[in-house]
Amino acid sequence: MSAHFSGRFSKSIEEMLREAGWLPGRDVSRGLKLPEGFTLFPAAQRVLSEFGNLRIGKSGPGLVFARTPVVLDPALAFGEEGRFHEFAVLLKTNLYPLGETADGHSFVVIDEKGRVFLIFEEISFVDETFELALDNLLQGARQIRMVDENGNW
Repeated sequence: MSAHFSGRFSKSIEEMLREAGWLPGRDVSRGLKLPEGFTLFPAAQRVLSEFGNLRIGKSGPGLVFARTPVVLDPALAFGEEGRFHEFAVLLKTNLYPLGETADGHSFVVIDEKGRVFLIFEEISFVDETFELALDNLLQGARQIRMVDENGNW
C-alpha cells in the first residue's frame, strides 16, 4: 500500500480499496460495460468512473453485522430494469445499478441524490453517500434499514 493516505475513507477502507486496485483519481469510465434499460445520471457516473470494475473487501464478522464484499460492475444487473423501476417509483427517484454484494444476493444501487440502497426481494437503505455506504458494507458498521411501503426507512 502507498504510504499516502487520502483521508477520504477510513484507513481500513482505503487499504481494502487499494488492495482491489483503486487509487485516488482513478477513471475507468471508458472501459465500463453499462447495462441497457437504465439511464445513467451524474451520481452513478461519478461512482462508477472511479470505482467501477473493482471487487472490494471480504466476507466475515463485522462491527455490528456481517461484512460483505462489494463488486462494482453495473452489468450484473442486466435484465433487472423492471425490478429497479418498481423500487424507483416507491422511492420517487431514479435508481442505477452499481454492482452486487452478499455473494450476488443483493444489488447495490444509487439514486440521483447519491444515496445507496440494496435490492433483493425488498429494498433497504444503506447510507447517504457512496463513501459511507462502502464503509457500512465493508466493515458491517451499522444495521441496514428496510424501506417500507411508503418509501421510508
